[in-house]
Amino acid sequence: MPVRALFSGFLAAVLAAAPAAAQIRAAAVAAEGAVVPIRPVVSVPTLAPTLSSPGLTAPTLAPVTPTASPSAPPSILQRAEAASPAPAAAAALAAPVGAVNAVAAPTPSPAESGKAAAPDAKPPLKLVETAGRAASEKPAADAGAEAASAWAAKAFDNSWVTRGEAAGRLPFDPVAAEGRLLSDPSKTDWSSTRRVSRHPVVLKRFSPIGQELTPRKAAQNELLSRLFVSHPVFADIFKDAFSMPAAVAYPVHTWNPLATPRAMVAMEEAPGKPYGSFHLHDERSYLPRRLFGPLFVLATALGLGDLNPGALLLDDQGRYSLIDTELARHESKPNKALITTADMPWLEDRYLNDAADFRPAMAAFEKAFAKLDAGGGLDALLAKAGLTASEVKRDAALIRGNVARFDAVLEADLYVANSLFMKKGGYDKLSEKQLRALSAFNRALLSKDGSAAEARARTMRALAEDALSVNKEMPLYHFPILASNLRRLTSSESARAHLRAVTEDGEALPAAREAAAAVLEMMTP
Repeated sequence: MPVRALFSGFLAAVLAAAPAAAQIRAAAVAAEGAVVPIRPVVSVPTLAPTLSSPGLTAPTLAPVTPTASPSAPPSILQRAEAASPAPAAAAALAAPVGAVNAVAAPTPSPAESGKAAAPDAKPPLKLVETAGRAASEKPAADAGAEAASAWAAKAFDNSWVTRGEAAGRLPFDPVAAEGRLLSDPSKTDWSSTRRVSRHPVVLKRFSPIGQELTPRKAAQNELLSRLFVSHPVFADIFKDAFSMPAAVAYPVHTWNPLATPRAMVAMEEAPGKPYGSFHLHDERSYLPRRLFGPLFVLATALGLGDLNPGALLLDDQGRYSLIDTELARHESKPNKALITTADMPWLEDRYLNDAADFRPAMAAFEKAFAKLDAGGGLDALLAKAGLTASEVKRDAALIRGNVARFDAVLEADLYVANSLFMKKGGYDKLSEKQLRALSAFNRALLSKDGSAAEARARTMRALAEDALSVNKEMPLYHFPILASNLRRLTSSESARAHLRAVTEDGEALPAAREAAAAVLEMMTP
């Protein structure tokens, strides 16, 4: 026979000898939450009897609801209802084993409240109180969101701080925190980016890569670009283009003089995917033209480099976030010898770029920058990013020179991008007239700025499908980009008829009419 069953039988035989003992057993059943048959009791003289045995005192029991027969003892169901916990406690009882560290305990009588507890005994804790405290510690959704926003505003102010200050701001170890690796595993020798476990925070670690770019400078570059984008004087330039997640940067020091010096940047987690991760046939793989000017002025003014497609994130609401600006504070000079525009996302090699797309942002930035510099704001931003007094003086002069060279740098950038477009068309033996027509077509198709972007895309899709006689299931942005497809236009009379109809359609979008006219002109011998 199992030991537990033997002990239960023995205990039942002993407790059946006295009514008071039966009451103790009933209390134990209620506390344990089990249903065990109890021998009927003739009478219940009191609900809180005191046993004669020395050192043994009966607990005070909850009153039992009277029944129709006063002399009859309460039923098992009545005792279970009287002993059932409150809803919050019932929920706690349903939790897995180990989730609740306290059980319901009877309230001690005044006589025994002064007795010393056993050395190894823990003070009793009511289950209802445990569940209520757990519920109060969990904030409501709205309160939690507000608290998180307030915490982020205090922790991430785009400033350079000490490790101790970072430890006081962040809810985790600012150096030893681990999480999921987001960056390329092959580049962890220089920098690594991780999402901190259980926190919407991204940590970026920098290690030395050369004498020119130290970890400290790379981390401060991240701060400086954020200070420019978030500054009120530049708000009108960047607010409709992109944002940057707020951050805080700090050095990592050790007592070992031979240890590799490092620096870290903790930033808010930005939603979205890199725009370069979308398929080329997906319109999200092309930046809206409204980003070109703001990207150009920020990159040129601060001397940013390596702005590859992974540096810009696009979320489900169509908002862009710039997240990677560690390479900065270089002198921006015009260079017409470049062979690629891969790290210049403000340029397109699928049509001829126009300086008019950049002029408004350039003029606005030059005006705002002059206002900032005149009031000492430029030096203040550099100092907040952690630069020393001598570094502030040096880099302020560098940025002023970069802003002064806006026009020259833009001219060289447009030369490089437009030369690449003309060179690609030359591979297909297109004349200059044909290339300009293709540029007009692609420029209209890739235009995604303004409220008419979706309607324009639909019109251009219909134009291209009919003109090129392609499969209507083929996604947008596939066929007009390829210059070789123009060969099919020159031999299609139906394409000419459709293009002429588009140019004469008063309800068609102006961009569609212009593109159709350009292609018709190209097809003319």
